[in-house]
Amino acid sequence: MERQQARNANLEATDKSGAPQTVSPPAAETTKAELPPAPHCYQITCKAEKDWRDRFKFWAEIAGLAVVIAYTTFAALQWCEMKNATQASNKNFRVDQRA
Repeated sequence: MERQQARNANLEATDKSGAPQTVSPPAAETTKAELPPAPHCYQITCKAEKDWRDRFKFWAEIAGLAVVIAYTTFAALQWCEMKNATQASNKNFRVDQRA
């Protein structure tokens, strides 16, 4: 788009003899970007706002903890049952060997 405008400006800038005139491009406006001042560390810690992601993250972590506790409990109960079954089979094996 800018190239086409530059070509049009060059075409319009020719005089009657066909010699091109020098045309300077329009001056671009340069504005200095003003950044807001950086917040102080005490402002960042004092103004802790919680949005929906923070609340969702909290409840997701609670749900994850509940799943881990349930899995650990289930695995511990399986281990206890296997231990009892092993003891019972060892007891029956010893009784059968003596008979």
